[in-house]
Amino acid sequence: MNKSTNFTEVSTEGALDKTMDIVNAAFEPCVIHIRPGANSNDLRKEITEKLSEEHGFINLDVNALIRDENERKTEIGQEMHSMV
Repeated sequence: MNKSTNFTEVSTEGALDKTMDIVNAAFEPCVIHIRPGANSNDLRKEITEKLSEEHGFINLDVNALIRDENERKTEIGQEMHSMV
């Protein structure tokens, strides 16, 4: 059976700028979770800055978002606070 799908394969073997051009063309909006490793904050920062500057991506810091929601005492912030 041949099913229609929205799956798009993107190779990460090439240069980052070429890979990101393919990703940007295939997906709108696009969310990329960058998780390079346990002690790789410098690498994470370098990657997110490059994606922001060269490809217009927005860096969403989950921890900052949760902290802000908690400080604003929103329903989501209070729920996250109770879980922590």
